[in-house]
Amino acid sequence: MQPMAHIPREVYLAFLGQTIEIHWDYHAFLMAGIWMVMVPVCVTVIRYGKPRPTELGVRRKVSIRHREWWWFNVHKYGLYAAVVLSLGGLAMAMTVSKGFSGSIHSILGLATIVAGCLQVVSGLFRGTHGGKYYHTANPEDHATWQGDHYSRTLRRRLFEAYHKTAGYFALLFAVG
Repeated sequence: MQPMAHIPREVYLAFLGQTIEIHWDYHAFLMAGIWMVMVPVCVTVIRYGKPRPTELGVRRKVSIRHREWWWFNVHKYGLYAAVVLSLGGLAMAMTVSKGFSGSIHSILGLATIVAGCLQVVSGLFRGTHGGKYYHTANPEDHATWQGDHYSRTLRRRLFEAYHKTAGYFALLFAVG
């Protein structure tokens, strides 16, 4: 039988010059709240919050300033916040346990956070929107309608395939 790993109950923080009592339940509440509540809500909003397609399509630029994009902004900025909070939870755990423990919990936790960070990076490859009535298009000039989303380019198809699959893996790691 393998001995139990030492789980510290307090840590000396040199930059504060004092010993701090560790409350691991704060770490657990933070991470469970992020990955079991916040992330699923942000994913559900992008799936069910977007408006139905119209004949005119998307007319205004994707922006936090435009109310009709609330569903996209909740998804994007909510998940950015989730990743930042997760990195904070990781930093706290690594600081107080003085490194990476190698337990199954730490491996799955790190895999979850890495997958979350890769989701943020993948968003940079989302591409342009486009469409006949998009804010940069001229409805009379077909050449101005092009966009990765509108034209279903390989870039957009690869982005969607990766982003959705990696998101499911991130949630699977989090449940683990």
